[in-house]
This record gives sequence, C-alpha cells and structure tokens, in this order.
Amino acid sequence: MRTLVLLLVAASARFGLAQGMPDLTPYVPALQQNVHEELKAIAANDCTLQPSDHCVDGPGLRKLLRFSVLVLNRGDADLFLGEPTVDDPRFVFSQCHNHFHFDTFARYELRPRGGTTPIKLGQKRSFCIEDLRADPDAPFARSCSGDADCDGHGKCANGTCQYNCTYQGIQPGRGDIYESNLDCQWIDTTDVAPGEYDLWVFVNTAGLLPDSDPTNDTAMIPVTVGPAADAPVPTVKVRVKKKAKVGRPLKIGWKAKLVGGVSNVSGYDVFLARDGINFTELLGTVLDGKKLKWTVAGAASDHAAVKVVAWTKALQHGSGTSRPLRIVP
Repeated sequence: MRTLVLLLVAASARFGLAQGMPDLTPYVPALQQNVHEELKAIAANDCTLQPSDHCVDGPGLRKLLRFSVLVLNRGDADLFLGEPTVDDPRFVFSQCHNHFHFDTFARYELRPRGGTTPIKLGQKRSFCIEDLRADPDAPFARSCSGDADCDGHGKCANGTCQYNCTYQGIQPGRGDIYESNLDCQWIDTTDVAPGEYDLWVFVNTAGLLPDSDPTNDTAMIPVTVGPAADAPVPTVKVRVKKKAKVGRPLKIGWKAKLVGGVSNVSGYDVFLARDGINFTELLGTVLDGKKLKWTVAGAASDHAAVKVVAWTKALQHGSGTSRPLRIVP
C-alpha cells in the first residue's frame, strides 16, 4: 500500500493537480461501430490461454463477441503512467507476450438485457496506454510531444521503446484505442445462450489513475448473441476404428450434413473422452477437410469415444459421437 501511495503522490506532482486533472471516459460510438461475433481457432499453446491473459475458456473453435474500445482523456491535464516495472503494482508482466500489462485499465462485462449481474467477463489487459486518436467530438489535442506516445506501439518519445512503452500516457483531447481485431478484445460467448444482452465497458476499474470525474468511466450498448433461432444445426456422423494403439496413428473421419449445404460449415473440433462421457481432450481443429490423423497418446482405456463438433458460418454448432473406442498400450 505504501508503494501505491507514493506512486499516486508522484503522479499527482507530474499532473500538476492545481492546473487540472485527466478525465477518462470510454467513447460509445467506437464501441457501437465494430461490435460483432465471429469464430476463431485457438491453439492449445496460444497466449490467450495463459494464466496472465486467460481470454478464452478453452482451445479449439471459439465464438467471440468482438468490439473496439476508445478511451478518451477529456480532462485538462496529461494522463501519465511512466515506465512499467516489476515494482509497480499497477502492472503485470506477461511471459507469453514479453511485455507488461496494466491490469485494471478496463473491464468488460456481458449482462442480461437490463440486468445488473454479469454472466461473462472480458479479460483484456492494456499493453501500451498511448494517445493514438484525437477526440472525435473535440479535436483540440496538442501536437504529439513530450511524454505521450503518439506514433504507436514501439515508437515512444525517447525512441528506445521496443516491447514496452517507456512513457505511457494520454494527452487531453486524445484517446487510446484497442481495435476489435486485437487478441483478447472480446468476450468469449461460446457457451452463452443466444439472446439479447448488454455489453458494459468500465475504465480505471481500481481507481489507480487520476480521474477528475469517475461517473463517466462506463459505457453500455445492447448486443445480440447468436446464432439466430432459425440457424440450421449441423449433424455429424463420426467414423473411427474399434481399437487404437498408443504410439500409433489413428485415422478419424466424419460426414456433416446441413440444410443449405456443407459449404456453410466453417470448421470442426475433434475431442476425445477416455471415459466415453467427458469430451475434454481436444485432438485437433480442422478448418478444411473432414478427417484427422492423431498419434495416440496418453492412458489406455476400454471405454473411449471421439466427438466431432461442426461450427457453421451462422455461428451454429452440432456434433456427432463415434462408437466406443478401445485404446490399448
């Protein structure tokens, strides 16, 4: 706590509070502009699955609600963070990304329409807080100079920044934007029931940044989570041998049917249940084709089974399960 107090005192001196303070606020039109759902294949070793990020609930094809977030400084003083270090409690180092994250710059919540309790959280961590955009409603920002990073990631004011912005900050009249195409700029809606929801964005969630008006630190837009009620569900028939040997290849094939044509299928996840019930082991994701060769690994089983999940371009999914599979040493 003593370290945090000293940091805030130092920041206050840098801000010159007698002259003013930053005022952080999310810009609603940017949130509305790019919100959409899409499928993304997540590899088992992807950074988004690491504990320091944990932006998705599992590997394979995930349905993601993507959106852009623009956070503006509408105050009359610079927001200044300085250089991230291991001693600064505001920052967390990501081994996977090899840079620091500001852990509480923003939080995303998906709530039932009109509700107050979130059913899903987004896990976006800020990388480099910088003034990338002018305020669309009041473009009065000074020219890029001083401590704020105006040129983008890796081009800080002192010219030495590579992975970490040495001087992070946002000038008055400018904002930091995280575009919808960035990793973790989403909420994982794979297991969310279709329907109408509210997407909430909160900034400066732990109050660690000087902010003259905390009442404008939130934004909300209504969103629809798919698939649509009339989206056809694919049916899948899985083909696999009755017995497989550890260390040997196993060929897994399947056929998929869908009203409107198989061409509407975007990809397949192939899972294994060694007990024939709990399909928690992802063997692979296939985006083009209807077969997978897997080198059998792990424990033997007399009651294993394979499940193939087919995802359509309409964000609908259906699955099929193989006959019992015996895995022998």
